[in-house]
Amino acid sequence: MRKQHPKIRSIQGLRTNANVSKPSIVEEQSNFTSQVRRWIIDLVIIGLVILAIGVFFFEMWRKEIILDAIDVPDDLVKLGYTGVVVAEKLADESQKIRIENRDLSAKNSWHKETENVNKVEATTNKPDISLPETQTTIRSITRFIHQEFGFNLIYIRGEIVVEKNNYVLSLRKISGVGDSPAERVSKSKEKIDQLFSEGGKSLLKLTTPSAIAINAYNKFVNELSKPPKEDNNFTKVVEAFKYCIKYAPKHDKSLAYTLWGNALIYLNKPLEAIDQYNEAIDADPNNAYAYNSWGNALNDLNKPLEAIEQYNMAIDADEESPYAYNGMGNVLRKQKKPLEAIKQFEKAIGADPNYAYAYINLATTLVGQNNPLEAIKQLKKASNVDRNNAYIYDDLGNAYFDNNDPENAMASFEKAIKIDPKFAKGYQDLGSVLHYRERHEEARKNEEKAKLLEKTNNSP
Repeated sequence: MRKQHPKIRSIQGLRTNANVSKPSIVEEQSNFTSQVRRWIIDLVIIGLVILAIGVFFFEMWRKEIILDAIDVPDDLVKLGYTGVVVAEKLADESQKIRIENRDLSAKNSWHKETENVNKVEATTNKPDISLPETQTTIRSITRFIHQEFGFNLIYIRGEIVVEKNNYVLSLRKISGVGDSPAERVSKSKEKIDQLFSEGGKSLLKLTTPSAIAINAYNKFVNELSKPPKEDNNFTKVVEAFKYCIKYAPKHDKSLAYTLWGNALIYLNKPLEAIDQYNEAIDADPNNAYAYNSWGNALNDLNKPLEAIEQYNMAIDADEESPYAYNGMGNVLRKQKKPLEAIKQFEKAIGADPNYAYAYINLATTLVGQNNPLEAIKQLKKASNVDRNNAYIYDDLGNAYFDNNDPENAMASFEKAIKIDPKFAKGYQDLGSVLHYRERHEEARKNEEKAKLLEKTNNSP
């Protein structure tokens, strides 16, 4: 039998595969770059989708205020006041009030309550985001949903008509929370600017009653700072509070009650103020500002334990609010517990490093602990936060004087007087330092100035 030899496999194919050239470095870099581009494009697309979804939900939850173009008579159109122009002017005037509220409220302990006061703009001025390759927008979609379901929507319409020689503006709410009555403003044809100004206020009354309450409160406080210190403006501010309480949402009602209580505190009526704070808590049990104001009233009534209870309630409602810590520090300082008070003032500063009064109260406590040098440091921080507060520089001057530094003490008192030329205490303290430096004639002039200002400020 013939011997079978095993077949020898051809290695030609193997050699062919072995001879295939590897991709060059340039080709590898090109492939990697292409892959990175695909990744980037995918990430951009995902990001845009997430952004669109986010914008959609933001627009859904945002309070929507729609102000239609105002129906106007032909003579106004000829003057350039078309319906859209009038709507924009009304929105601008209401915006001025909101900005005024923000600026004035920033000086008060409750300024954070005003941050969510809604900005009123004419619809034509609102920016929008277009959806690619469609005939609609995100805002128009959400507006349709708002209109269909009445969700977070306030719809305002209005017109101007001529009655005798007057323009009469009427605004009414077509949809939205509350059943606030229509607003009507009448002005002579020569006072068209006043018509727009008061119309802007009427627009806010329909859309954001809390803004009107805040504005009235600011004006009330400013009037009290001027002689005579009477409550002749109290009736007007109470009317604004009552309007807000009747027509605003619960949170805004609570704010109105709280401001009402604060107005009564200015009139030295803490017991009546507490009644309003109680109403505020009933409207909104999480109103930290109301608890804090209630605590301040109890502190004024020399009820420290009850005050601390309210401050603790305020902290439970808002741990990041500095005001309750500051109020508790004041109570503890009054109870002759300076070390505990210092801890509370430090907590207040930790909660809000821009809260000037916490630095002031901390410095006052440190001076009482014979530590004027540290007090000076805290007052300098306060002056960086609030550069136009005469009291800060007056306290700083006293701290310098306690630290045997009359030169800087004089400079601080002079700064306080420069900020507020009617600041009687600044002249009195400057006079004391001048006596210390044996400049008695200058000292007497400043003391006489202080007495004259005190007499003027306290005159009926």
